[in-house]
Amino acid sequence: MLLPTIFAQNLKKLPGPVYKALAQRYINYVFPRHIFVELTAKCNLRCSYCPRPRISRTLPFRLFKKIVDEASSFGPTSFSLHLFGEPLLYPRIIESIEYLKRGGHTVILTTNGTMLRKYWRQLKDVDKIIWSYKEGVKVPKELKTWKNFTVRFFGEAREGWPRYEVRGLHNYGGQVPLSAPCTAKRYPCYHPFLAPAVNSKGDILICCADPKGKSAVGNIRTMTISQAWFKMGKTRNNEKAGIHTGICEECDVWKTYPNLFFSWQYTT
Repeated sequence: MLLPTIFAQNLKKLPGPVYKALAQRYINYVFPRHIFVELTAKCNLRCSYCPRPRISRTLPFRLFKKIVDEASSFGPTSFSLHLFGEPLLYPRIIESIEYLKRGGHTVILTTNGTMLRKYWRQLKDVDKIIWSYKEGVKVPKELKTWKNFTVRFFGEAREGWPRYEVRGLHNYGGQVPLSAPCTAKRYPCYHPFLAPAVNSKGDILICCADPKGKSAVGNIRTMTISQAWFKMGKTRNNEKAGIHTGICEECDVWKTYPNLFFSWQYTT
C-alpha cells in the first residue's frame, strides 16, 4: 500500500503531470487514505517552536480502537501516531501499534527520540520511524542500520545518518510566526484531500497543524471518521475555489507537499 506521506515525498521527483495524475487517482473521497492520531498530548521536552502549552491529556484506548476498527472496514489505511505530544509516552503505545498491524494498517511514528532507548527493540514492525532531531538527545546506534528509521532535520542536515530528510518550519495554521512570509502562489492543501487528524481530546480536525483544535468538525465520540470526511467536503471545495477561512486563512503548511492538482482545476 502506498503511504500518503511517502507517496508525496517520493513521487514529487516525477514529472508534474504524472505526479498529479497519480495523486488524484489516489484520493479517496469516501474515507481518508491517512489519519493522524494523537494518542497523547504529553511531551517531555519544551521546544522553542512548539505552538502548544503543556497538556497531560491522553486519548482513551477505546476511542483509538473505534478509529482503527472503522478504518479496517474500509481497508488498509496508514496512520501517523502523533500531533504535538510524544507518542512513546502513551501507556499503551505498543498495544496500539500491534492493534494497527493486526488490521493490516501502515504505521508511521514520529518521535522526539527521548524514549527510543526504552522501546526501540519493540518498534521493528513500525513501517516508518521518524526522529525529529533534537540536540543532546541520544538514540540507540543500532537504529542507523534500520531501513525504516529516518532522521528529520529542520534547517540543515547533520552528517552520519544514512537516511534523513530536511524540513522547513511552518506556521501551524498561522498561529505561530515561525516561517518566513511565503511568496509562492498558493494551491490546494494536501491535508483535506488525504490526511485529517484526531487529537487527544477526540476532536476530528481538518489538519494535523492545528494545536488548539480550531478546525474540528466533530468528535470521535459522536461522529465517525467517514462522516467527518464527508463534512470536510466543503473545505475541499473551498480549497479548490481559492477560499481559505478559519485556520486555513493564514496557514502555510500547504507548501510542505507538492501540488496535487493542475492549474485549471483550482482558483488562486
